[in-house]
Amino acid sequence: MKPRYVSLVCVAVLCIGFVLGRVVARRDLQYMRPMFEMAGVIVFHSYLDAQREFGTPAAYEASLTDQVNWLSARAKEPTDMWPANAIAFDKALTYARLSESQAQRGATQDSARSLESAAALCPQLRWKECSGAKILAFTQTLDKRLADHCAGKGAAGEPSGR
Repeated sequence: MKPRYVSLVCVAVLCIGFVLGRVVARRDLQYMRPMFEMAGVIVFHSYLDAQREFGTPAAYEASLTDQVNWLSARAKEPTDMWPANAIAFDKALTYARLSESQAQRGATQDSARSLESAAALCPQLRWKECSGAKILAFTQTLDKRLADHCAGKGAAGEPSGR
């Protein structure tokens, strides 16, 4: 009777330890997930920037296609940090950049298809006026502002004093 009691106590202690360990691990991982998500975003955007700056047009377009696929996967599981409308916004900008790159190399049909894909996201963007052309224009403005900012220029292209 005594060995059976000891065995029962040992199994109970192991079960309690297992449950408590899972609860603590889940809580800790819950707080670490946003850090892992941001690290993934930073790495992915670094990859895109490197392909845009140093890659061939085909390599840049492949990286944009990778981003569209990555965003599509994220859209299946939106989070507080990445709500569905923010994912749709990023996806629309990516399609616009892809369209622009395709147009620069003369692939007009591919470019039009990418711009249509961007325009298809208009209902999720909730803009007052939305079209593929407006998304493309906004993306070009945004990219120019970012390039000017990185070059140390102000809004009108003049030095910002840095």
